[in-house]
Amino acid sequence: MSLKKLRKEKGLSASQMATFLNISRPTFNKIEQDPLRLTDFFLADKIAEILDVPLEEVFPQFRKRLSPGLSTSDSA
Repeated sequence: MSLKKLRKEKGLSASQMATFLNISRPTFNKIEQDPLRLTDFFLADKIAEILDVPLEEVFPQFRKRLSPGLSTSDSA
């Protein structure tokens, strides 16, 4: 689901989101237009939190990555 659609479902404007995130509206619009270009994990996490969705749903670039040679069954 698109970031814009999620935002609208929450009844928030782009200006409100920008204010909540302490960024400019044009910056938020750029993120909304191309969420895959966002490299700031903390900003992405805050957006996901505001929209009440899993981070990976909107920003798949932040999916958990494992080091080569490790599997999910390896114990720490």
